[in-house]
Amino acid sequence: MVVILWVASLGHLAVGMLVGRAHGTLVTRRQTVLATAAFAGLALLPDIDVIGLALGGPDDGPAGHRGVTHSLLFAAVLAVGGGLWARRLGMRPWPTAFLSFVAVASHGLLDAFSYDSRGPYLLWPLSDLRVASPWRPIPGAPTGLEFISAQGFEVAAIELIYFSPLILFALLWRRPGRSDELTLRGALVRSTVIGACVLGCLVTADLVVRDTRLVAYLESRSLLRLAVEDRGHIRLTPWPGHREVGGVGRAGARKQVVESASDVPMMRQ
Repeated sequence: MVVILWVASLGHLAVGMLVGRAHGTLVTRRQTVLATAAFAGLALLPDIDVIGLALGGPDDGPAGHRGVTHSLLFAAVLAVGGGLWARRLGMRPWPTAFLSFVAVASHGLLDAFSYDSRGPYLLWPLSDLRVASPWRPIPGAPTGLEFISAQGFEVAAIELIYFSPLILFALLWRRPGRSDELTLRGALVRSTVIGACVLGCLVTADLVVRDTRLVAYLESRSLLRLAVEDRGHIRLTPWPGHREVGGVGRAGARKQVVESASDVPMMRQ
């Protein structure tokens, strides 16, 4: 289950790795690798809610998937734990706490940009509204064991293409500075740069990468499968941002779905 969640969340993994590198280096290389892995784990942690679903829990409301664990409050609670952990290790607690918050909160924010899925309870408990962006370039990955399917591997391949620049950046960032020298202001600046990098990846993916034949092919298969399999038992609405234009790539892929499913591309609510 753990491996499946990691593979199905390559975008979250990439952001977590980058936040870990922004935190800086520790005394030994092994400690630095472990710290980077810890931040990557924090970025994936909100999907721990699927364990409750696997045990028969409800999948609606704050207790369901993309519920409480995807909220900013959950990220703040874990940030406090990250700050206390840093203090115990002799590091500055505030930069670590802030970057811990960024790593966890990034999960819900990215989920708000995924189509074929419902938005997260980002503002819980202040609001029970599921937050979803009108612009959603990220495909939604199946959770848990459902990832072992054609759709799951297609989504993983698309995410790998979209977020590979972030993974490479994290792996090739050689001298981010020492963790014990990082200030809160430095953590804020680095988080802003990471946010800009993520946004750049998404814009590039939406305007350029999705027009390539490989991504268009993978995306059209997932959309067609959802339109055909899900129409009978869930409420369907048109894909946000759908455009009827000619050409090859993204438009061609969407046109193929429209013609095959006798409807517009669909997404889950």
